[in-house]
Amino acid sequence: MTSDASMLCVKGCAEGMVADGYEPLEDLMTTFVDNGIEIAGAPKTMAYLTSGAHLLA
Repeated sequence: MTSDASMLCVKGCAEGMVADGYEPLEDLMTTFVDNGIEIAGAPKTMAYLTSGAHLLA
């Protein structure tokens, strides 16, 4: 994650971020959280994989 993208982890920083043809980023992030989806970083992902999880690619 770049330093610019890391700011999206701060509550409210995604407000008003919309790309042409897409829903607002804040709405997407809220939907993820409301549905129990977690966006994991590389260390957590690697821990899942080493514990036997399958990579969907």
